[in-house]
Amino acid sequence: MIAAVPLRKFHALSQWSLFAAVLFNTLAASAQDLSNQSIASTTAPVIFNFVTTPDIGSVGSLSADTENDIWATSLTNSVALHFNGSTWTKVAMAKASRVNKVAVVSPTNVWAVGQQMNAKFSQIQHFNGSAWSVLSSPHFTNGESLNSLKAVAANNIFAVGASLDSLNNRTPLLEHFDGTKWSALSVPHITGGELTDIAIVSPLDIWAVGAVAGARPAALTLHFNGQQWTRVSAPAASLLAVTALATNNVWAAGVQTGASTVIEHWDGRAWKIVTSPNTGTLSVLNSISAISPTDIWPQDATTAETSAAAPPLSLNIGTALPGASIQRRFNSVVF
Repeated sequence: MIAAVPLRKFHALSQWSLFAAVLFNTLAASAQDLSNQSIASTTAPVIFNFVTTPDIGSVGSLSADTENDIWATSLTNSVALHFNGSTWTKVAMAKASRVNKVAVVSPTNVWAVGQQMNAKFSQIQHFNGSAWSVLSSPHFTNGESLNSLKAVAANNIFAVGASLDSLNNRTPLLEHFDGTKWSALSVPHITGGELTDIAIVSPLDIWAVGAVAGARPAALTLHFNGQQWTRVSAPAASLLAVTALATNNVWAAGVQTGASTVIEHWDGRAWKIVTSPNTGTLSVLNSISAISPTDIWPQDATTAETSAAAPPLSLNIGTALPGASIQRRFNSVVF
């Protein structure tokens, strides 16, 4: 069954982050004004159905290029699931201590990033249509981690994470695949910075988000204009996920220390916090996906302190249960 709530303390962000993936085959939702409704109020029905699959343990990432080519990877087991339109099957991966993210370019071109069995160093795997194998990638003396990746094209793929400097401080890491090899890119050196996700509008418009460690973590938002990466100011938060619809419509989600989950929006000029339901100081928004400008889904999940005894559920806001993961829907009016 695909439904997972594995947890880990995210390297330098001083927050628990949770990676979850839930497949659904029925989604019925209609936009409505939620401005006068609380988190406990009712909304249009949204139905998420569990899908029976081979057991691979906790699922950490899900990606597809078509409805007949879907991949799900296990966080800590060296195995993946592949869906061919009718059947889910197990596929062995190269040995890894952790697989953080998978990205499907085509049925014969699938990528995954995570950590080697020696978790000090990152690992990049590739599926060529027949088998998974490890490809050579940059490594740093004191180690590094890769948290996410996205592809512009088969010869233009980006991965994000953090490397450790000579003082063992984390600094933002961006790696690029040009169709032949992976290389580390030049990015602003920000002590304590780590990138967690990346979103692509176009080859000349790319965002990477994360946080800079501290008593109150600062948001880390880097933008690529086709020539260089620069830091763009954003409200304080640990940003764990980002999705992009257009140059002036980019969304990021995460958590604010001791406050609440947070959703931020880039309107082409500035990042701003968007009002959204507060599900408590022990929650994080670890994922966000945009279907259209009026159909955006952040995923909320409680931390270990509250979720240990709770089943992993995905619910539309308005039907939230204590200790459950919550799927929020933006309908162009309000979260």
